[in-house]
Amino acid sequence: MAESLNEYFSSVFTREEVSSLPIPETKFMDTESDDYLGQLIVTPEMVANKIKTMKDNKSPGVDGIPPKLLLETVEQISIPLATVFNLSLKQGVVPVEWKEANVIPLFKKGSRKKAENYRPVSLTSVICKLLERLIKDHMVDFLIKHKLINPSQHGFLKARSCLTNMLCFLEDVTKWVDEGSPVDIIYLDFQKAFDKVPHQRLLLKLKAHGIGEGIINWIEKWLIDRRQRVVVDGEASNWKSVLSGVPQGSVLGPLLFLVYINDLDDDITSKVLKFADDTKVFRKVKHDGDKQRLQDDLDKLIKWSEKWQMLFNFGKCKCLHTGHGNKDVHYKMGGTVLSTTTTEKDLGVIISADMKVSEQCGIAASKGNQMLGLIRRNIAYKEKELIIPLYKAIVRPHLEYCIQAWRPYHKKDIDMLERVQRRATKMITGLRDRSYMERLKECGLTTLETRRLRGDQIEVFKILNGYENIDRSIFFSIKKDRRTRGHEVTLVKDQCRLDIRKYSFSQRTINEWNRLSIDCVGANSVNMFKNNIDKYLRRAGYT
Repeated sequence: MAESLNEYFSSVFTREEVSSLPIPETKFMDTESDDYLGQLIVTPEMVANKIKTMKDNKSPGVDGIPPKLLLETVEQISIPLATVFNLSLKQGVVPVEWKEANVIPLFKKGSRKKAENYRPVSLTSVICKLLERLIKDHMVDFLIKHKLINPSQHGFLKARSCLTNMLCFLEDVTKWVDEGSPVDIIYLDFQKAFDKVPHQRLLLKLKAHGIGEGIINWIEKWLIDRRQRVVVDGEASNWKSVLSGVPQGSVLGPLLFLVYINDLDDDITSKVLKFADDTKVFRKVKHDGDKQRLQDDLDKLIKWSEKWQMLFNFGKCKCLHTGHGNKDVHYKMGGTVLSTTTTEKDLGVIISADMKVSEQCGIAASKGNQMLGLIRRNIAYKEKELIIPLYKAIVRPHLEYCIQAWRPYHKKDIDMLERVQRRATKMITGLRDRSYMERLKECGLTTLETRRLRGDQIEVFKILNGYENIDRSIFFSIKKDRRTRGHEVTLVKDQCRLDIRKYSFSQRTINEWNRLSIDCVGANSVNMFKNNIDKYLRRAGYT
């Protein structure tokens, strides 16, 4: 099994064409200061601080050194490690042991007998990961300071997430559909994106982003001459050379990938949103010219993928048509007509052509019930002290994942989710014959609808106060000529024609936000806001 999986994982590597490397467009334009990202100087304090944030239960790499060893010897080991790291960075030398990986195959979906249905996750040296964290922080600070990462990217960045990606996406789409404009959405799929990044092209892009020669030289030595083996149930395959890609499971790999695909949407006129390699392109298609421009954008993306050797999997690229009067135009990529879908799983959320959330509610409730069944079958003593933590840890997250993006508004969908929590509280010894509200009070819980209302307001607070790295003007505008009583952050609500817009995040949250007390909206931190809104909800009689 290990040999078979390693053969497949190795077969997807890119053999880079280096005879004529393309020149990327320069992103870093601060020519006056010439403030390129210089060499990193590692201090023992920096090493010690990073060690103290490590989790002691993480698996070691091929060298067998566990995080627990570093945590228990942090005061003694931080000085020699800082010396080793500085030597490695200065001389551009990466020890062989840092470039070896035990690959753990993680099952995705489909048949468990097919190697292509597994994702390779590399377990690399913990000590090397420590240096990677320091380099990553050094690079991220520079990239953010100079605003070098396109705002379309939401993956692996501070204050950005799947939720911010989905909120920005649905804000545009629901607004356009409410205006009466049809919208076409193209979901793109790369072929083994992380494993196919060509190294020389990546280094050129790092230079174009202002990364200095010292860091680039270290990254080059870290990327080349890598090797991996697959480990299954304690049995290891033979070693295979890693010819391309950034290691999945490394610290630095995701950031390098973001830099590599950063310019994907530079020449695209349609809207583009990315979460790492998950990319969607969408636009209003009111006229034939709009459809042609979307097709032109797809053609540009094909040229980009061929130029940078990051090919698309055309069979998995999908088109979703939404909005009244949409003529369901067929789009092409590389001569292949893209298949049309009525539902698509987008970052774990089901997006339907009618923009309704019933299917997502059904899937979330089903997963929640599956977890409850697991608890019921395997836990004999169903006391409150055991069931409630289990419910919060492995059941409720399925019901609330990205919930601000798809909060239900039909009673049947609200009840469908609430029934899962009803069932969970009924499982507890001694509570079965009591009413639902009594069970909630006994367990210290609130209804899921109240939690959704609370979560909505927390997200509004985070967006308005810059805790989410997205432009608040996309969602909200503050009323300037306020003549009524209330707080100073009163928001303006739009006139909406359709329910999908009326109950979208930016519209459904406004009335409740405008009713909040001055103490809530004027909170100095997210935690203070949470405490204040909990008091507000109790006073308002929410259960």
